[in-house]
Amino acid sequence: GTGDITGLTAGALEASAIGTGAVRQVVTSVKTDTSSGTNLMSSASWSSVLSASITPTSTTSKILCIVTSSVVTSTTNSVYMTLYKNGSNVLSTGGFVETASAGGSDYVGVPFQYLDSPATTSSTTYTVYFRTNTVGTVALNQDSSISVITLQEIAA
Repeated sequence: GTGDITGLTAGALEASAIGTGAVRQVVTSVKTDTSSGTNLMSSASWSSVLSASITPTSTTSKILCIVTSSVVTSTTNSVYMTLYKNGSNVLSTGGFVETASAGGSDYVGVPFQYLDSPATTSSTTYTVYFRTNTVGTVALNQDSSISVITLQEIAA
């Protein structure tokens, strides 16, 4: 049917009206430029390539981090990915996602998801980091591919 909804304040909806599991907000950051270099992602240090910030509306909210990226390497090696929250690694110090490459024009998709419970209503920044286990050239976003991080606040 059609008609007006009454009793709602413009731009606001009571938290009790939003069911558990509902998406409250979505933030997306896209990296379209190419990053490459020799030993760009050395095994000695992580390289930041993508980040996004979200301000949860409730301390009970969950944040679903969805990351999609692609890499190509010049040598046979593994590429590792991890996720930092406000400067601290929330996953494994060795890398949450590992993918192997045979080298050359071997494009490897590196997707992952992580559900976090930040327990705050302050701005929270999630940053994706990459590294490799050997020296060599690693490139992100070759041939017009892109890297994306999407943060969804989920009502809990």
